[in-house]
Amino acid sequence: MVCIVLSCVHLYSAKTSSLTWPGAPPTTFSLQQVLPLVEPEIRDEVTRLGQFLDTFAKLDTPRFAANLMIFIAMFSSEFCSLEDKEAVAEARSRYTKLLYECLCQTIGVRRACTIASKLHVMMQNLDRICQILGQKFVNVS
Repeated sequence: MVCIVLSCVHLYSAKTSSLTWPGAPPTTFSLQQVLPLVEPEIRDEVTRLGQFLDTFAKLDTPRFAANLMIFIAMFSSEFCSLEDKEAVAEARSRYTKLLYECLCQTIGVRRACTIASKLHVMMQNLDRICQILGQKFVNVS
């Protein structure tokens, strides 16, 4: 679910506080339009998702950052059992270093460190939001 959210960050506009889904014609919707349509028990998490998108957009990171973050999230070893945990951790580390190096080259070392720190916290928060949403979507009999 984290990867899905990260793949949609480019569709969000901080100016209009809305997502624009491409297509013919494009469809634009805001959090205020979506909240009445979702179940009351997940409104807080959907609001937090909106806050994540807004914060990410305001960071003004280069477009590639979200794409690399998808790979970092994909190679998370949390909440699963793996046969080769080291290989997964190594792949995640490689993508994390690549993200940092690319940020350094495009926006400078000082800003890259600041953004990297913020992205780390944001990813932890997004992971938690997605865990909560995932638990609420699963029917337990």
